[in-house]
Amino acid sequence: MEHRDGTSPACTYPVDGESSSHYYLKPEALDWQEGVKSQQNPMPLRTQQLEMRHVEILEAFKAFKSVIGGDKTTISNHNDYRYWDSWKNQVDVESMTFVGHSFGGCTGIHLLSHAIPEGFEALPISKAIIHDPWFEPLSADFEENAKQNGNFLSIPVLVINSGTFTLWRDHFAREEALFGAWVQRAKGSIFTTLVGSKHMAFSDFPVLLPWSKQAILFHHDMHDLSNAFIEDKVGEFLLSKGDRIRKELIVDNPEDDKRKRIRADVGDFVVHFSSVDLVDFGSSSTSDNGAAPI
Repeated sequence: MEHRDGTSPACTYPVDGESSSHYYLKPEALDWQEGVKSQQNPMPLRTQQLEMRHVEILEAFKAFKSVIGGDKTTISNHNDYRYWDSWKNQVDVESMTFVGHSFGGCTGIHLLSHAIPEGFEALPISKAIIHDPWFEPLSADFEENAKQNGNFLSIPVLVINSGTFTLWRDHFAREEALFGAWVQRAKGSIFTTLVGSKHMAFSDFPVLLPWSKQAILFHHDMHDLSNAFIEDKVGEFLLSKGDRIRKELIVDNPEDDKRKRIRADVGDFVVHFSSVDLVDFGSSSTSDNGAAPI
């Protein structure tokens, strides 16, 4: 989905009837009134962009659902495309999986943890796949509030971290606080790290490079695990990987930003929390609350 909140490199859309290009909005290019930026809300632009993204997703789904129902007039330029009628009743819009990477992952967390704005219906999200979520736009007390509100963040979730985000200590501590509780609530969930991967590994960009053999392997693993999650076959996926599954996160040289690394082979999976049936891949126990930090 193309967001028009100032986070895309460039996009084109009409303003006052005239089409124009709009580019990435840099936070430092904005001035804020005193008190808007605070320790509780250190990134006010990103916070506002999260709120805009929330509404954009609701609007997009509303229009898409209308098209699937046979009403193409919800698309402003529907006359530019001749085949809308072929979409009628061809997609199940009663159950959907949310997928997001980086700020998109953060957007999914925000979407699933906030009330639906007036005038919109709740999205029928049954599962969430979150790749390398960026937590900094979330409020400082977000994880604690999410723990206390059991009505939110209760659908099955798959979280795949890059090695670089897992080595980002303060950020990873926030992820553990949120996803540990979330996985506990939602059976069939898992939070894992793909060792050796970097933040951009989830994009198609690295695959386009001539030296992209490892990037392609990462993509295969991400794709296969994501599909296994959708099909409720994560246990089978983990079993198929054998000794590539690590049950404990060990970081060598954790205080040295240049030398710190996860003690595992590139391409291994480190499972941090799981409420999947762990017997399938050699775990002899789970915690009393159903989530297993391994």
